[in-house]
Amino acid sequence: MKKIAFTLLIAMFLNIANAFAQGGTTGPLTWYFNSATNTLTIKGEGAMPDYERGEAPWYNYQNSIHTVVIENGVTSIGNHAFYYCYMTSITIPNSVITIGERSFSSCHFLESITLLNSITTIGEEAFRWCSRLKSITIPSRVTTIEKETFSDCYNLTSITLPNNLITIEEKSFHFCMNLTSVTIPNNVTTIGEEAFVYCLNLTSVILSNSLTAIGHGAFFDCRNLTSITIPDGVTTIESSVFSYCTELASVTLPNGIKSIENRAFCECASLSSITIPDRVKSIGEKAFYKCTDLTSVTLPSNLTTIGDDAFFACTNLTLITNFNPVPIDVYPIVFYGVDKSACTLEVPINSVAAYKSANVWKEFNIVGIEVGIVETQGIASLRIFPNPTNGELTIENGELTIEKIEIFDVMGKCVATVETGRAPSLQQPTTLDLSHLPAGIYFIQIQTETGTVTRKIIKSER
Repeated sequence: MKKIAFTLLIAMFLNIANAFAQGGTTGPLTWYFNSATNTLTIKGEGAMPDYERGEAPWYNYQNSIHTVVIENGVTSIGNHAFYYCYMTSITIPNSVITIGERSFSSCHFLESITLLNSITTIGEEAFRWCSRLKSITIPSRVTTIEKETFSDCYNLTSITLPNNLITIEEKSFHFCMNLTSVTIPNNVTTIGEEAFVYCLNLTSVILSNSLTAIGHGAFFDCRNLTSITIPDGVTTIESSVFSYCTELASVTLPNGIKSIENRAFCECASLSSITIPDRVKSIGEKAFYKCTDLTSVTLPSNLTTIGDDAFFACTNLTLITNFNPVPIDVYPIVFYGVDKSACTLEVPINSVAAYKSANVWKEFNIVGIEVGIVETQGIASLRIFPNPTNGELTIENGELTIEKIEIFDVMGKCVATVETGRAPSLQQPTTLDLSHLPAGIYFIQIQTETGTVTRKIIKSER
């Protein structure tokens, strides 16, 4: 009788233990779930296997797992390992090298995670839909942010990217709507399509100097982004890359740009001025569609194509400076909504007649301008060149005394002043460094002993 009672007691204790602890093996590893503490522990030596969605051995406890402890010796976290688990914290040891695809996807309660520098690879969608994740530091050995790695992390406010990073793939930070600033490390060459699309609160982006490609729609609807400087290595402004960036007021394009594609700056309502670099041959459809604050545009001499609706509803456009000596064929819809009679079109002085007889262009208020070396009116010995300039501006003044030089923007604000009070010889012209000024249209006012001269100058991209 005593033996039976003892056997029953042992069985009872085993049942109680089983109620609080479940486990097994997975590849070379063992796992153990303690339901009393809601903790999953994984230990052993080697790589965690990859799983299909919902097939990890602990998946039946997904709603109960609050804490995950991975012990030292585990070298990888398998695909879908913790998909849709309710964990709030996890410990990853420095033995882990690889984090698999979708390994933490849809872990909606995960607020923070520490990734150690042993990690070299983070798989596609690894943290997608981790909607409570607030900050992340990418380990120093990671070179690629894979496709959709942090997509839909709504509450992510801070990311730190490593210096060794080379590529940010498509939709990496898609819909990270609370992300406020991003600094792209200097080794990054590529930002993929829609990488930061719908980052609604992104206000600051510093791009890598090594960047050569920014994918289609990369910053689409980053509506609080106020300024952007595109690095010199980028040759194409891809389609929709800055569409609906409604607060974008300042854009600096490098000289290497050859094309601006469809909808590139569509509905950038705060953009007031744009200078298209000299090498650009085509501007795509709706490239500046409904840029309602746009007041001035500078078009290069090599431009051959302007797509339909390119400047549609740019209702405040009052000045176009067009350096192309030959009017290119455009349809009326290109400037639909622009009051052409109130918009000045500046063209090379020898091309005025051609523009006055060209369809669409003839409807503007056409004015001829000197291109290249500018002889100032009324003072033959005073010359200003080159114009346009990408930084250095030279003033040859003969025997005149230049007393003061001022540079004004198109709004009449003085942006630079030089007091000279000297009369350099022809061998010692006055040189101004305008490289610090954004690209655009400016007016230079030169005060001499015989009077004051004001001329327009164009500051192009470097």
